[in-house]
Amino acid sequence: MTKQCTKCGVFKSLDSFHKSKQGKYGRYSVCKDCRKIIAANDYINNKEKIDATNAAWYSRNSEKHCKNSKKRYRKNKKKRLRQNRAWQKANPERVKENSVIYRANNAEQIKIKESIYYANNRDIILKKQSIRYENDPGKKLKMNANWDKANPGKRRAYTRNYQIRKMQAMPKWLSKEQKREIESFYIKAKELEKGDGEKRSVDHIIPLKGKNVSGLHVPWNLQILTKKENSKKGNKLV
Repeated sequence: MTKQCTKCGVFKSLDSFHKSKQGKYGRYSVCKDCRKIIAANDYINNKEKIDATNAAWYSRNSEKHCKNSKKRYRKNKKKRLRQNRAWQKANPERVKENSVIYRANNAEQIKIKESIYYANNRDIILKKQSIRYENDPGKKLKMNANWDKANPGKRRAYTRNYQIRKMQAMPKWLSKEQKREIESFYIKAKELEKGDGEKRSVDHIIPLKGKNVSGLHVPWNLQILTKKENSKKGNKLV
C-alpha cells in the first residue's frame, strides 16, 4: 500500500511515513524525508528558542529521558551500533576530537575505571599484549621508543628505580668470583645477539620485585632469554 506525501507529492510506502492515530492509514500526511527537512529548517531559523525549550524540558524530565533512551537503545541495539560505526568511519577527525575532549573532562574517572579494569583482567590483558608482540615485535619496539622519546623524565625514573632495586638485591656477601659470574651472563647474552641477531635479556628467574616473593641479583637466579621470551614471562615466577 502506498500514500502520497502532501509536501513532495511522491507516492511512497507506508513505512516512509511516521505513525499517527489521526492520519489516513494511521500515518502522517508528510513523509519522513520531508519532515526531516522541515525540522532542520525550523531549527536553523529558531535555534536559540528550540535549545532553551529542550534544555528546560530536559531539566524537568532528565530521569524519564534517560530511562526512555536506554529502553530505545536496548530495543534497537544492533541498528544503533551499525549507525554509530558508520558515522565513526565517515567522521574520523570528529571522533578523535570528541575523544580528546571527553578524556580531558573525565580524566580522573577514566583513570579509576582503567585501574579497576586492569586489576580485574590483568592476566587476559598481558596475554593479549604478548600475542600482539609476537605477531609484530617491530611495532611494539617502535611504540616503546616513541613513548621513551615523549616521556624522557619517566623513562629515566623507571630505569633508575630498577637500578636501585638491582643494587639492593645484590647481597654484599657475594664473592668476586660470583660477581664475575654475573657479568658473564651479560657478556654471553651479547655474544648470542651477535651470533644470530636476536636481542637477548638477562632475566631474574625469581623477579626482583615479584607479587608474592622477591628474588636476589645472584648468579643462580639469572637466565638468558630472548626479548620475546622475556616479554612473555613478564614479572612472574615461571
